[in-house]
Amino acid sequence: MATAEAKLHMPEFTNEPFIDFSNAENRKKMEEALKQVRAEFGREYPMWIAGKKVVTEKKRKSTNPSRPSEVLGFFQEATIEQAKEAIEAANKYFNVWKKVPAEERAKFLFKAAAIVRERKFELNALVCYEVGKSWVEADADVAETIDFCEFYGREMLRLALMASENRAASSIARSYPGGTEACVEAMNRKAQLLGMSHTHFADPTGLTSDNVSTASDLALMVKAAAGYELIRDATTTASHYVEVQPLGTVLAFNNTNSLVRAGQWDIQVSKTGFIREAGKCLVMLANIASRSVVIVLLDSYGRLTRIGDAVRVKHWLETGESPPATKAVKAKRVKGTLPQTSHAPTAVKVKAAV
Repeated sequence: MATAEAKLHMPEFTNEPFIDFSNAENRKKMEEALKQVRAEFGREYPMWIAGKKVVTEKKRKSTNPSRPSEVLGFFQEATIEQAKEAIEAANKYFNVWKKVPAEERAKFLFKAAAIVRERKFELNALVCYEVGKSWVEADADVAETIDFCEFYGREMLRLALMASENRAASSIARSYPGGTEACVEAMNRKAQLLGMSHTHFADPTGLTSDNVSTASDLALMVKAAAGYELIRDATTTASHYVEVQPLGTVLAFNNTNSLVRAGQWDIQVSKTGFIREAGKCLVMLANIASRSVVIVLLDSYGRLTRIGDAVRVKHWLETGESPPATKAVKAKRVKGTLPQTSHAPTAVKVKAAV
C-alpha cells in the first residue's frame, strides 16, 4: 500500500533511440552544436560546495585530446580542506535527502533525462571535443546516460509491487518525508479517502497483524490501484532481474502470484499477503467472462489454496456451474505450529469492477 501512493504515470522503459546522422537535418544540428560549443572554449567553471559557488587560485584545464592546443575550459583545483568540506556538506544533507520518498527521487532522474534529451546535440558536441569521440560514439554515450536515468528511476517501485519485496517497501517508507510513521499516517488518510472505513494500517509492509481490513475495503483499494499504470505493470510482471554492482551479481525476483507467472489469466492488478493472520490472502483485478472482476480471497488454508479458490471462482463466473467440492484433509502437525484439524472456508469477495 505504501507504493500505491506513487504518482508516476510512466510508460514501460525503452532505450533512447540514436540520432540518424545520415539525415541532413540532424547533421546540420550537430554541426551547429559543434560551433556553439567551440564558441565557449576557454571559459572558467566554478565548483560548488554546500550550495555556494567557489573559485580557487589554482586552476586546471581541459583540452581536446585530438588537438591538445585547444583548451575547452578551466576548472577549480580544490584544496584538501575544501574536499573535506564538500564531503561533510554532502553527509549533512543526507539527513534531508534520506527522507525524500523514492517516487520524488525518481522524478529527479526523469527530469535529468528530459534535460539531457533536450540538449542532446550540445552534449554530443562536448563529448566529441573533450573526449575525442566520433559523432556516433558521443551520441551513444549521451543516450546511455538517458537510459540510466530512465531505467533506475523505475526499479525500486517495480520490485516493491511485483515481488511483494518487503525490504523495498520498507525503504520507500523510511525515505518518505517524516519517515515511516508519517508514511503510515499517509496510508491511513488515503484509505479513508477511498472509503475504506474498516481499514487501519500499522506498518507499510503488511508483515504485522495490526494491519486490518475487510474484503469490501480491499476491493476498493484494488480498483483504486488499477488507476496507476505503474502499479498495473509492476504487479502483473511475472519476473524481473536486477544486476547488483560492483560485482555484477544478478538477483531474480518472481511475482508471488503463480497465476501471473503462468500467464493464462488476463490479470490487471495483483497482490498477495504472506502472514498467517492474513490467511495467505490474494487480491486481483482480472478480466473474466468479458468483464472486469475484483477477487478478494482471505483466510486461505495455505498459499496454494488461494490459487485453487481463484480458479474455482473463475470457473463459476465463466460457466455458472459450481466446481466439485474438495474434501477436507486432516493436516499433520509440524513441530512448533498450532494443530489444524479442518479446512476453514475461505472468505471470498467477488465484485464486478465499475
